[in-house]
Amino acid sequence: MARSDIKSKKVFTTGDVARLLHVNINTVIKWFDESKIGGFRLPMSNDRRITLGHLRTFMTDNSIPGDLLDDSGHMRREHERVSCNSPVKFSLSNGKDYGTYEGIMYNISKGGARIKAIGKDVIAIPMNKFKMNLNILDQDMEETTFSGEIVHMQPEDGDISIGLKFFSLEPGSDSKLSEYMDKF
Repeated sequence: MARSDIKSKKVFTTGDVARLLHVNINTVIKWFDESKIGGFRLPMSNDRRITLGHLRTFMTDNSIPGDLLDDSGHMRREHERVSCNSPVKFSLSNGKDYGTYEGIMYNISKGGARIKAIGKDVIAIPMNKFKMNLNILDQDMEETTFSGEIVHMQPEDGDISIGLKFFSLEPGSDSKLSEYMDKF
């Protein structure tokens, strides 16, 4: 699969993913069957398909360099991303304030974070263009709020996965975030 093909593809075969990640196709099939990488099966067949969004999530969650996709999508990162599993609270705003919602932050960088909103209130999160304030519930990050813009929202196992791109960080927040990321 040529790099130029990646830019236009939205759905990949297990063979495409195997070639992209330089692994055996059976490895990709195993990941799919064990729900480590998301996707869907074609009706009335055993063929598996992996969407670009699921591939990006899998790559981010497993610290696989996003530049393998070599596109201008969400995986082009300026900052190193680290995996974590930290409880968070967040609120949304678009002129009107929404929430305080609870969630789990799965990864973070100086550029943004991926959060999974959890709980029964998750269905009340509106799916429009929003700004988000994020509080990481960790002693080292106490009283530090990060603000940013939601770059994607998608359903995930009955909850909602949210990609957040931070606005510029204040000097105090920047150093606290560096120390926090060094823990992982």
